[in-house]
Amino acid sequence: MLGSAAFLPFSPSFLSRCLRPARCALPCFLPPSHLPLRRLPGAGPVAPRCRCGRWRPPARCLAEARAGAPAAVPEETGFLIFGIGIIGGTGLDDPDILEGRTEKYVDTPYGKPSDALILGKIKNVDCVLLARHGRHHTIMPSNVNYRANIWALKEENCSHVLVTTACGSLREEIQPGDLVIIDQFIDRTTKRHCTLYDGQHSSLSGVCHIPMAEPFCTKTREVLIETAKKLGLQCHSKGTMITIEGPRFSSRAESCMFRSWGADVINMTTVPEVILAKEAGMSYASIAMATDYDCWKEHEEAVSVDKVLKTLKGNANKATSILLTAIPQIGSMEWTNTLHALKTTVQCSVILPKQ
Repeated sequence: MLGSAAFLPFSPSFLSRCLRPARCALPCFLPPSHLPLRRLPGAGPVAPRCRCGRWRPPARCLAEARAGAPAAVPEETGFLIFGIGIIGGTGLDDPDILEGRTEKYVDTPYGKPSDALILGKIKNVDCVLLARHGRHHTIMPSNVNYRANIWALKEENCSHVLVTTACGSLREEIQPGDLVIIDQFIDRTTKRHCTLYDGQHSSLSGVCHIPMAEPFCTKTREVLIETAKKLGLQCHSKGTMITIEGPRFSSRAESCMFRSWGADVINMTTVPEVILAKEAGMSYASIAMATDYDCWKEHEEAVSVDKVLKTLKGNANKATSILLTAIPQIGSMEWTNTLHALKTTVQCSVILPKQ
């Protein structure tokens, strides 16, 4: 496991309810026998973290809960990230970016992830790399086990998920080879599981109506955008990704329709990945690399596999350089408020079954 603890909204290893269900409404993330420790500010004593989220002995919270005392806001000073998950898309999943690599095969309540988890470090920041389509690109977009992928990264204590994805450009100004730090999506998928709360897995009960007004983490996106600028890369600071089911590419009529809808780029994998990461309370951001103009543009060669791979081969180093530069910065920043807000959003989005 990377680090000692994180704001985890769930864990398959511990499924009991929080001592304060009115506040949390989610399974607690660690059993009493595995309570994390943290040194309190001012060189104070080492204190355990109660399952309700406060850095204090669990017995104290239990006594207050039995006495009907109101829940307090958890004291979060010093809460940092614990690991960064990296999901690599087509041609963008090079494990050589990690130092001290080890492989780990895991299983989840949703089945096996796309491939082995590659654990390692980038400038002393714990990272977990996962090839979205498998290391040999054997899994088509519709068959990627997105839920298992996100769950596996969460179980490795990843607080952030940085992903790379190839995409087609639907705008003249987004040229092949450009990067886009996307901020919105349009869902045109039809065959995928889009929630962890499906009623079929005892690990998570209830129905989750997760808000999607801001699907991507603004703070993490800002780091990626600033990093791209410092590196002198052609990067667009926002864009709407439309995700189609695939594996076929769009017809020209579809491509033109997507442009009229306001989509800027098109791919086959952002949905449901971004939704599931949001349900997991993780900071999610995506680096999209334009490889072609899809097929809307007149007098331009339509998208093809050869064209996509050729562009990726010549520009993959751009996404890699952003990751190698941004991850140490992310690892040095304070994320208390961001991660607490993500966790709270999940807690407030779940409707539990009536007792």
